[in-house]
Amino acid sequence: MLSDYPNLKDKRNEVVDLTGLGPRMIGILTNSTNAFGDFGFEEVANNFKADISNAMKRRQFEYVDSLNDSKKADFAEMLYQLFLGPEIARITICDNAYRRRGFLITFKDRSLQFYNSAARDILFDTFTQLYFSDSRLVELSQKLKEVRMKGAGGGEYFEELFLGLCLRFRPEIQTHSRVSKRTIHLQSNVLFRFDGKYFDRRLSSIRMSCWIKFIKNFPGFDYAYVDMTDGSWKLCLMKVSVSSFPAHNRDSAQLELSFEKSGESVPLASLLNLLFDETFEVSPVHNAEKSIVDFEVIDSKGISCRERISILYVTLLTKRNVKAGSAPKFVEFLTFDNFPDKMKPFIDVGQKVRRRHKSQSRRPVKRTESEETSELNVAV
Repeated sequence: MLSDYPNLKDKRNEVVDLTGLGPRMIGILTNSTNAFGDFGFEEVANNFKADISNAMKRRQFEYVDSLNDSKKADFAEMLYQLFLGPEIARITICDNAYRRRGFLITFKDRSLQFYNSAARDILFDTFTQLYFSDSRLVELSQKLKEVRMKGAGGGEYFEELFLGLCLRFRPEIQTHSRVSKRTIHLQSNVLFRFDGKYFDRRLSSIRMSCWIKFIKNFPGFDYAYVDMTDGSWKLCLMKVSVSSFPAHNRDSAQLELSFEKSGESVPLASLLNLLFDETFEVSPVHNAEKSIVDFEVIDSKGISCRERISILYVTLLTKRNVKAGSAPKFVEFLTFDNFPDKMKPFIDVGQKVRRRHKSQSRRPVKRTESEETSELNVAV
């Protein structure tokens, strides 16, 4: 189809992202590139997306505003299934009216996909307003605390709450392993789902910082975070849990499945290839007892990428209670102790935290009024 538009052929990925390969959209884009020949493609693309987004936002507002309460609940459920649902979203979750408005398309297997990046952005903004608003985060926090007080697990609440807090606050987190510490910046609030084959059927690779939700079980992980800076990537693979690490020995074994063999077909190598559109070789590193103590990742140029990849165990437990000593050295931890202060009230389930040493300063940290209000809102 793009062969009809020579000036767009070398921008195929960008064109697919912007237009969804709709003929009318491609025609508008190519007319814009011809009309503004002095502009670079990026500037033309930004103007194009802004123009179509304004029209699509109006259509969405008119549609949602016309729904009764029952239909609005169905609409909210549709958004949840599109972005966080445990299965691939299919045609049955939406009505024809929404597809006719140019937001969603249907494939032959009756699965749904966003028409283009503008449609996805608009729906994602609406989704986050519904599911990760302050009131929704407080609601998830209260549910988590209720089940923890009853001695139940609450893992599903913590998993969703963690993502919501990170999208809301875009935090800088401090992690630790048995041998090192590091800072990870979770600055993006873009989210893609990985169904085992696609991140988004319109994406050929990941070209921006983003979150990834694994809906098909990628061994041992719930989320991934890609940090893309000036074309250079870092990847953090996350397991989110309310349990101590020894209670997740099976997950430790699953983690090793990602790289227990060598080559390009092991799960981690396949994931990296899908993420960055490049071939990688992954191999385990063994000690003298033949136990896996680390892993190596080599890109297509023969360069090691190991330092770009972190494996993170996220838990609401304290450092003392998570029992990290049983974990392999390559596993890092984000525990309650190291959660940012503005996130702690949401996940504080009344654990005992180590007492501060007498020599440490007890000078109170000045907090904003909004932070104090947040703590009151989510207090047990």
